[in-house]
Amino acid sequence: MRPISGGTRTSRDGANLIQQHDTIFATFFIYGTDGRARWYTASALRGNGAPADALMVFRGRLFETTAPAVTNAPFDPANVTRRDVGEVFFQYMRPNNGIITYTIDGVTVSKQVRRQTWAEVDITGDFYLNRVLRPHLCNGPNRGDEPSINEPGTMTVARSGSTVQITTRPVAPSTLACTYTGPVTQEGRMSAVEGTYSCNDGSSGAFSIREIEASKWGFMGRISANVRGCNMHGHFGGARMTVAELPS
Repeated sequence: MRPISGGTRTSRDGANLIQQHDTIFATFFIYGTDGRARWYTASALRGNGAPADALMVFRGRLFETTAPAVTNAPFDPANVTRRDVGEVFFQYMRPNNGIITYTIDGVTVSKQVRRQTWAEVDITGDFYLNRVLRPHLCNGPNRGDEPSINEPGTMTVARSGSTVQITTRPVAPSTLACTYTGPVTQEGRMSAVEGTYSCNDGSSGAFSIREIEASKWGFMGRISANVRGCNMHGHFGGARMTVAELPS
């Protein structure tokens, strides 16, 4: 993620946050008032285990690290020092934003951050569809036991400019075929497609597929759509139909 607003210091700084499940490893590259670079790490920011749609909070200690130059040989790990300088507090607002607050030797900095995009991810191709939906606020409050609907099939994802078209074809026992069309956006490693859809059962409306994470094996995201006045949400994606690599 990258900072998008300033804090209480006049120096420039940056942070790199890498998450695995409920733990974040954060590295900070910070210039002090003397113009010299500083190296800080928070290797164990623990999350609060909040539900997927709620604000997640991560907290942990921040350390300053110093060590001999890499050109000095042989390397002696005994000369590496770690000094506890304060705390890191990260509020993650799904899917792309957050607020990071850190304290170094009594000085606190707070910044808004969001995912940084370096390159667009390609989600085009032919896939085995996996579309699982569940009603949400449909005909009254949720009871909590609404069934999930699995609609297997195949799909083709094509792109023209910034517009993506997803065409789904049913595989028995499913009978539902739909076309989803809308612009694609990219933030960090995640994509999103929002637009309109129409299906062969006469249903149509608005949809969004967010938090799309793709690889050479396929992609998966979170879908929400309005189906005949009923809000549906779930998972949408699939595995690529072809395997382009040989086993190692």
